[in-house]
Amino acid sequence: MAQTRKTTTKKKTSQTKKTAPKKKAQSSSDVTFSDWWHWFSSTKIFFPIMTILVIAVMVGIDLLVSWNNFTRFFMILGIEIIVAVIIWVCAMFFSLSAEKKKSNDN
Repeated sequence: MAQTRKTTTKKKTSQTKKTAPKKKAQSSSDVTFSDWWHWFSSTKIFFPIMTILVIAVMVGIDLLVSWNNFTRFFMILGIEIIVAVIIWVCAMFFSLSAEKKKSNDN
């Protein structure tokens, strides 16, 4: 009868110390557009500048659509102003009603 030899191999345990990767120091070249946008949106000048830009874009689109037909341009612009006023009045109404509801709850 042939004898079988049991061979076992010992696993070498090498304990390596795992460390978190080092964070790079953020330099000024790592600033992205979103960082600038968040900074700009938190300033006081944000709302007036965005309002002017939105109005300029809308008037420009109206001019492109009307193809220098001033009657059509003022018709489109008038409709947009009426819609904007209606939306603004509705928003004011809902914000005032929410404010009243909040003050009644207290």
